[in-house]
Amino acid sequence: MNAAILLITDGLEQRLHALIAEACAQEGLALVAAGSNGAIVLPVDCSLVMAVGILSAGGRQVPSSFQRLVAGLGVSVPLLVLCQEPLVSPMAVLDDGRLRLVGSPLTCAKIADQLRTVRPAVPGTSRLGRDTATAGRLQVREYRGPAWWAASLWRCDGSEEQIPQIDQTSGFAAILTAANRGTEAWPAPLTSKEPATRRFAQLTEKCGGGLALWFDPLGSYWHFAAPVDSEIWLHSSRRLPSHWRMRKDFTACEAVGEDLLVALRGAGGDVSCDQAAERGGPTLLDHLERRMAREPALTAAVVVELRP
Repeated sequence: MNAAILLITDGLEQRLHALIAEACAQEGLALVAAGSNGAIVLPVDCSLVMAVGILSAGGRQVPSSFQRLVAGLGVSVPLLVLCQEPLVSPMAVLDDGRLRLVGSPLTCAKIADQLRTVRPAVPGTSRLGRDTATAGRLQVREYRGPAWWAASLWRCDGSEEQIPQIDQTSGFAAILTAANRGTEAWPAPLTSKEPATRRFAQLTEKCGGGLALWFDPLGSYWHFAAPVDSEIWLHSSRRLPSHWRMRKDFTACEAVGEDLLVALRGAGGDVSCDQAAERGGPTLLDHLERRMAREPALTAAVVVELRP
């Protein structure tokens, strides 16, 4: 089954249509166009994963016709609205992530970053199509779950010690530690009936006190542990302030829709990370790739963004 984007053609200019088509092609997504009052003809081998509409300059609310169209699809998909004027922030997220607004200037790269997080996973796993080495030095893997998009990034030095270890049996969990071996079994089960805090404590004990994080979807909580040589940052437009560096003695907090958590091993966050995080997880991942290429101290990173 191929994934498809529904493009709402109301107010759509040819230039924007071409940009959206290029972004879909780049991400391997089919494009189905329809007016908000027209019939939607979906190929039998396609399933919708997102709807995209245009908000003209001067518009101050998302057209109700867009929302009616999405509500009547019969499947739950997020709505991405491309605004033809700048927003106060590069991106606005509303309705627990089901509505996203992106301001101008609108580019293929900016649109593709939004589409990238809704691509379906490879059958049998939550890993996305992207699994690439960057100039023979960095390795990137992306993952997609029912309520999150995530990515891991590490140095390709021929040693398994650098590989972040990922578990997706209960939400999304990752371990980044120099003692880690990515080919070994996950060190502790996260699906037992013990309290979540105890399960995470067992995990951190068995991984030697390294950098660890876990998004627990059942309790809607973040759990994390950051040793001296690492940092964990939490970014969210729904929190004040919107960027948090998590204290070493702070091990859990409630997860909020649109949270973006980043774990860094070997180096800390900075203002440029905050700015990239405002544009979403894929933009932050690309920023970390460029930063890791020029900063040898930064050896691995994991990014997790909560999305519907």
